[in-house]
Amino acid sequence: GDPEVESAGLSLVRDVGAAAADHGARDEDDEEAPIEAGAALLRTRLAATAAAGPPLPFQILCARFDLGADEQALLLLLTIVALDPRVRRMVAYLQNHLQRTRLDAGTALAMLSDGTTAAQLPWELLQPDGALRGHRLLLVDETGPGRGLAERALMVPDGVAAFVARGATWLDEEVARFARLETPTERWDALVW
Repeated sequence: GDPEVESAGLSLVRDVGAAAADHGARDEDDEEAPIEAGAALLRTRLAATAAAGPPLPFQILCARFDLGADEQALLLLLTIVALDPRVRRMVAYLQNHLQRTRLDAGTALAMLSDGTTAAQLPWELLQPDGALRGHRLLLVDETGPGRGLAERALMVPDGVAAFVARGATWLDEEVARFARLETPTERWDALVW
């Protein structure tokens, strides 16, 4: 019943619904038609962007770390949560806890999966040595003793979110104390090895 959540949710539905109507893919009897049409439109636009010019920061990131489709989906979902306060508010309602505005692992994986039980969720995406956690593109909240993995919050570091959103680069706070980010003056091919 919260007006802010309702308006955010309705605007998302309207955007997807408009995309479906534009592409003639909307079937009044099929509840998932607007979502499928919106996803198809997004894939079409991403492909057109990749073909037309320089890749988007998200595409650069995925290529650099060789992320699979499921890893990309999870990273994008968590980045959206990190960047949009309206989405964080919806996450709190979704998880039925107004203070939990970050997606917990169980909820995030359930959103990306057709699985109906915890055992069917893609837990391998959260392996400590996997692409997302191993490269620190995704962090798992280690605070909150006694909570299992499914209940722990997932988040992307601020630097990853900023890069995906605007291509901005900065050093992680943990590294900034003893390192600095330099812009090279020489190209790789000019260096003598």
